[in-house]
Amino acid sequence: MSADVMKKLGDDQMNQVAGGRKSDLEVAYDVMNGNYGNGDERIRRLRAAGYDPAAVQAIVNRLASGWRPVDPYLDKDSAHKSSTYRDPYLG
Repeated sequence: MSADVMKKLGDDQMNQVAGGRKSDLEVAYDVMNGNYGNGDERIRRLRAAGYDPAAVQAIVNRLASGWRPVDPYLDKDSAHKSSTYRDPYLG
């Protein structure tokens, strides 16, 4: 694909061409940043990129209400532990 063609494609189209796919959470952050527009335009662009607009909007709504996802790289049990760290050697 030529560089000129790549410049003309939007991010969502490039994702499809390149075979890459963002998670719904990543797309929700993109939506919140205004990358997919608003209203019917957002729905159209999300569908064109292969995403479920209702699923993405549900995540956007949760994020807007203050919900933050658990870091998948953390230990499963660490999400339930107290946020206060106590050094086992220093107390």
